[in-house]
This record gives sequence, C-alpha cells and structure tokens, in this order.
Amino acid sequence: MIPAAQASEQTVVPVNFNEIFRQSVDHLRYTEGIDKIQIEFKEESIAPFAGNRKLLALIFNNLISNGIKYRKITGDQSVLKLTVFNDKDKAILHIQDNGIGIAPDETDKIFSLFNKDGKRELGRGMGLFMTKEIIEKLGGKIMVESVLNVGTAFTIEIPNRLSQSDTTFLNKSA
Repeated sequence: MIPAAQASEQTVVPVNFNEIFRQSVDHLRYTEGIDKIQIEFKEESIAPFAGNRKLLALIFNNLISNGIKYRKITGDQSVLKLTVFNDKDKAILHIQDNGIGIAPDETDKIFSLFNKDGKRELGRGMGLFMTKEIIEKLGGKIMVESVLNVGTAFTIEIPNRLSQSDTTFLNKSA
C-alpha cells in the first residue's frame, strides 16, 4: 500500500486547463440543456501548472454540469463563463453563470451534504459537497457569490504543485 503522502505526489502532473475544459464539455455533451447554453472559456497562464488532473476534471465537470442544470429557462441567453488564471503559486478558477441563482439564506448551505431546496430538485445534494471536499484535498478553497434570478459565481483557488511534479514532462499536455 502506498502512503497517502506518496500517493498524492504521484498524482501531480502538468495540467492543461484548456484540455480539461474541452474534455469536460465533451463528457457532458448529452446533458439535457447543453444546447441551450453558451459556454465560454478563457485562460491566462503565466507559468506552467501542475496538480491532480483527475480531481481538477471532477471539479470542472461538476461546476459546468451545475451551470447547465440551473440555467434560466426563459429570458436572456444562458451563458456560462469559465476563466482560469494561473501563475507559479496558484490557479484561480472563476465560473460565472446568469442562471437562476441561489437565495441569500441558502448560499451558506450549498456545500452541505444532501442539501436540497425547492429549486434544486435535479441534483442529489452531493455535487457541491464533493467539489468542496476535492478542492480542500488539493489544498485550495472555494467561494460563492450569488443573486437569486441573476446568477452565480464560484471562485476557486488551488495551489500550484509544480515543484512536486516531474518537470521533464512540462512540455507535454496533461
């Protein structure tokens, strides 16, 4: 059995955020409503980034999926914008939508296991709980801002583990 510290080090690889984004959208291509939302991606990379690619993909999948599920059905075009900035110290992911939003009295509950409110009947109440757990496992943090019937924005900060990766692979996409 591999000790936990060694196991986490073995999962640190160079990360290509654009590739993770494209694979997440492709993975979700059959999600109901994906054809009704405009999904945008922008990346600004100042330095190579390394981390746990599989866990980062789970974060992308869940937050993009939520953006699709909780989009506005009527009114303005539904838009989901994902922006990534990374430098030698960290990556900052910002996911913003113009969806149904979250009531002020619910925002502090959305990361709780099996949280259910009247508008979140599509989910099982585990997605954001697991997302937060993954982010914390990566040494990061997640913040949310939301206005009911206007939209939601998640900001995630994750440390760059470049010093823990095998730098000979930095020229390859992960």
